[in-house]
Amino acid sequence: MATEKQIEANRLNAQKSTGPKTPEGKAHVCMNSLRHGMRARAVVLPNENEGRFHQLCDELEAEWQPQTTTEMALLEKMAIAQWKLVRAERREASICCAYPDEKQETMLEPLAKFQERFERAFFRALRELEKLQKIHRQTAAALRAKEAPTVPSPEPGHLQGPPPSPPQPSPDVPHLTYTMSTQTSSPAPRPNGTAPTADTPACPSV
Repeated sequence: MATEKQIEANRLNAQKSTGPKTPEGKAHVCMNSLRHGMRARAVVLPNENEGRFHQLCDELEAEWQPQTTTEMALLEKMAIAQWKLVRAERREASICCAYPDEKQETMLEPLAKFQERFERAFFRALRELEKLQKIHRQTAAALRAKEAPTVPSPEPGHLQGPPPSPPQPSPDVPHLTYTMSTQTSSPAPRPNGTAPTADTPACPSV
């Protein structure tokens, strides 16, 4: 019989265990209720392999990785629809083997309607799951872009950094400098007896 201290310790430990807190953990627990709860016993018939149903749930969960309860509910619909579709296919095979051709058509006609209904249910849940996960990815990307640091753009007319330096001459080209002479040149002497021209002023006589 447990003592009062053991009962109190168990009560404190139970308060600390609050179950999964992340969305992934909560969705995994949700899937466990489909595998092992009353829902699983209602989906899997006594003559069916419950382990195969658990394997189907594991494969769908690994492929789609549900993050929310709604995604988990859609994945659950896909698993149930797929399981019942396989059951209908097994029933179709057994009818074809056990009954003559004249009876098969009468028995297979309602079974075909069940197969169509399960297929529609599977792909309807699949489209809704794809749409929901796309919205979640877009929302997460928008939040990451909003939280990312932004670089301020330069104001108009404001130069960034020092002004550009003037081009430097190439070392292969010699640097030439030009100087202007301040000495004025004297007019060339004229030969004796020549008269001054209009462009040349006449020299005064001595």
